[in-house]
Amino acid sequence: MNTEPKALETKDGYEVYSNDGKLKIILRKTTSYIGAMEQEIYSTVFYIKDGKGWQHTISAHSYRSKKEFLDTLCDIEEFSLAAKELTDRASDDNDV
Repeated sequence: MNTEPKALETKDGYEVYSNDGKLKIILRKTTSYIGAMEQEIYSTVFYIKDGKGWQHTISAHSYRSKKEFLDTLCDIEEFSLAAKELTDRASDDNDV
């Protein structure tokens, strides 16, 4: 049985892995500009693992907070283990 964590906290967000380890999402804090207004958001980068390693895809999403990302992640069955790890940590230290 694989006991590697499915969710890692990073300086700016999270790195999460699918239950089978073939998909990876990196969430990081970025700055967005709407006109002259600056806004901090969290954006994702999505990767698929193949025989050559991790391949970057063009799929990306933005979230207003880490909590909003986690709420979405909880609805994706392929990332249920990562979502559980993050939810358990959040309930322990109220970090999300």
